[in-house]
Amino acid sequence: RDRAFSFHYNENEMIARKYFDIEYFSPLVDKKLPKADFVFISGGYPEYFLEELSSNKEMRNSIKEYVDNGGYLYAEGAGLMYLSKSIENVPMVGVLDGNVVMNKRLQNFGLTFTEAKEDSFLLKKGEIIATNEFHYSSISGDLDPIWNIYKKSKVKKWEGGYRVNNAIASYQHINLCGNDYLLDYVYKNIRGGK
Repeated sequence: RDRAFSFHYNENEMIARKYFDIEYFSPLVDKKLPKADFVFISGGYPEYFLEELSSNKEMRNSIKEYVDNGGYLYAEGAGLMYLSKSIENVPMVGVLDGNVVMNKRLQNFGLTFTEAKEDSFLLKKGEIIATNEFHYSSISGDLDPIWNIYKKSKVKKWEGGYRVNNAIASYQHINLCGNDYLLDYVYKNIRGGK
């Protein structure tokens, strides 16, 4: 929750407080993740803070180590960009084996529907939720999508959402209003089904 990662739904935070004690951190200025059962990296504009994010190697290493050790993490939009190997050739966290470039035009944007191709701590296989996508960047690399994404008409379809261990990163933004059961599912998975 800083200048680089400033886009999030306030209602998500209110709903999350039913399940978790929330502690904020800044990839721009903090040196390591706080101790956490679940990490969320929101949307924003990391492309405007590339050098600051890249030069904070301690935080980048802290997040990579958290994911490598099986920590639960969800990153959306800017969070996905930050977890990549690089944005515009500037080194980032390196959890995702992909590189991000900025485009002059909007990529996929607007209301979308996201269908899980496999089980994860966030969605069950075959589950469909409403999501939102809005970004100028794109990612390419050795990535294996875990979600099918489409517009209401189902004419345009694509894939997205990437998982590494217990970390998921996507361009999809999830509003928990009407989907708050997802956090219940996340909470139970983190607690080993309890």
